[in-house]
Amino acid sequence: HQPKERQDWNGRSAPEIALADLAGRQVNLPGSSGKPLLLDFWGSYCPPCKRVAALSAQLARKYPQSELTVWSITQDKRDDAEAWLDFNHLSLPVLLDPGGSAFKAFGVQGIPVAILIDAQGKVARYWTGGNQNEDDVLAAVESLVHQHKSELMRRTNHAE
Repeated sequence: HQPKERQDWNGRSAPEIALADLAGRQVNLPGSSGKPLLLDFWGSYCPPCKRVAALSAQLARKYPQSELTVWSITQDKRDDAEAWLDFNHLSLPVLLDPGGSAFKAFGVQGIPVAILIDAQGKVARYWTGGNQNEDDVLAAVESLVHQHKSELMRRTNHAE
């Protein structure tokens, strides 16, 4: 099972979606956060999703929220999502997509899927399948976060 990348998504504007988190608060994505965003689509019935979710959780811990926002998106019911995270000892912010609107908007046909969106709201990378090369994902995120920080520094210095 080779990891696949959907190159056809690269450079596309990320679709706007509105979902509720586990506490019931509405979250709009990609939103106007102006920082890189990682979306991890998963389901509790999907064994390979655990590996990708663990990688997403690692990235959420590594980068402060000011540099990268990580959201995991599932069609599971809230109780099932919470139970799966507990069972796998994962700490991840979750958005619930009971109607599958986000899955449809991003053309997710099978899970896991990880989508990296740049600070301008454009899709930078779109990985499908559970065999994602962790080094590739880490390097892509690192590069995008670094690029975003450099851009912020340039703007700050330019403003003075």
